[in-house]
Amino acid sequence: FHQDSAIAHTAHISMQALSDISRNRNISSSIWPAHSPVLNPCNFFFWRYLKDKVYNSNP
Repeated sequence: FHQDSAIAHTAHISMQALSDISRNRNISSSIWPAHSPVLNPCNFFFWRYLKDKVYNSNP
């Protein structure tokens, strides 16, 4: 779960629903810095994959 601190994500009802679903595991607005390029899931796979496709020497 990637928390970006948007108002809809931090509303009491939203946080309660997430807490109920996850049984209080890793739900916090302080764990993930908002818009962090290091922690963004796209950086782990997508951009590397796209770069490999764009610069692939085999057409």
